Amino acid sequence: MPRFAKFCVLWLIGLQIHVLGVLTEFTHFDHQNMIDARAGGMGGTYIALSDTLTGSYYNPAGLAFIDYKRTTESNNIYRATKLTYTGASDNFSYEFTSETTAPPFIGLFQNYDDFNVVFSVIIPKSEKYNKDYHRSFTSSNGVNITFYENFDGHNDHYLIGPSIAALIHSDISLGMSLFYSYETRNYIQNIYTFPTDFPSTTQVWSNTYNEETTQEILGVFGIQWMPSLDWSFGAKLNIPIQLSSTGTEQQTDAILDHLNNQYSSAISASTYNLSDMGFKSNYPTLGIGAAYLFSTKTLACMDINYLFGNSSASHFPTSSIVNVSFGLEHYVVPSLPFRLGAYTNASYFPKDQDGDHLNGMGFTASFGYESGANALNVAMDYQMAKGNTTSGGAITDHLDYSGITFLVSGSSNI
Repeated sequence: MPRFAKFCVLWLIGLQIHVLGVLTEFTHFDHQNMIDARAGGMGGTYIALSDTLTGSYYNPAGLAFIDYKRTTESNNIYRATKLTYTGASDNFSYEFTSETTAPPFIGLFQNYDDFNVVFSVIIPKSEKYNKDYHRSFTSSNGVNITFYENFDGHNDHYLIGPSIAALIHSDISLGMSLFYSYETRNYIQNIYTFPTDFPSTTQVWSNTYNEETTQEILGVFGIQWMPSLDWSFGAKLNIPIQLSSTGTEQQTDAILDHLNNQYSSAISASTYNLSDMGFKSNYPTLGIGAAYLFSTKTLACMDINYLFGNSSASHFPTSSIVNVSFGLEHYVVPSLPFRLGAYTNASYFPKDQDGDHLNGMGFTASFGYESGANALNVAMDYQMAKGNTTSGGAITDHLDYSGITFLVSGSSNI
């Protein structure tokens, strides 16, 4: 019995080596929450249109084509996702779940003679996530181990700032948005483990709490060209400048060896620089889009977005990727719009790095009522993805991701 207890203590102490460490990004997706019902209902395909307030996010050049003196818009959202890990060797599975109800967009538009100005508060990413993990297994030395883990956290990203747009020709406009970007990531991990056959002999607890804050300036520069009544083209460039990105960690460990009456605990605290690790809230991207108007009732559009990666980052490497989206809008009658969309959602996590590799796609739809001065729309977005987790180049888990979003969007023209 003493030899068994000693082995268990040594094995369980080994678990105190950071099980989690600095949190990576689970999905590594560029496309997250819907921002509004029109662009969102068309799969986010909005670079060549963007003639509503959310153009401040998709392409501020489109704001020049808004012909109202003053407009307000606000949106409300519910989003839930599930990421399932299934062991490649033993089919043991567990889930990460997340949800959000944070409003993704609030904006105010004002015309000043030759210039159109929007002030926006945008939440492109917001989620509360949870993991409850319980497993009993036998170690290579034949010892039965019971392991519990609870993980909770939240991730909120805010963009706040003005946008300005103007016509430089009757069919060409330029626009710019300048956002202050603020992102927080707070998460806590609790671990409790013991020998299954002798639970009162040895127990090990570990608690780790991390707080992270990233501040950036994001510039969005856009151009839009409408050469005819049928065609519209647009392009935008996102340029982020990081101001700071830091984190703090507090860890508490406790080991109780009742058999030998040995008890120990330790508390530690540390800080780390997320900038040096390569973490970013916003990524440099270049997007181009085209829209074709079949009639006054129907249009189709397509966007292509290129993300510039940084594969040399130590902890948060990214690879350059291309995502495409397609959208369709049709007015059944002048006051009843219906929209459909589809988009790819490729992971920007490098394929040659160990970690989670997911590639997905999404489908969207929205409908509503527009009376001219006021509009109310409802939208839905369904995402799905599959992939694998790798360690040492070998597949350790199979991944299955799904997400559903519902959004209600309202706007008023004054």
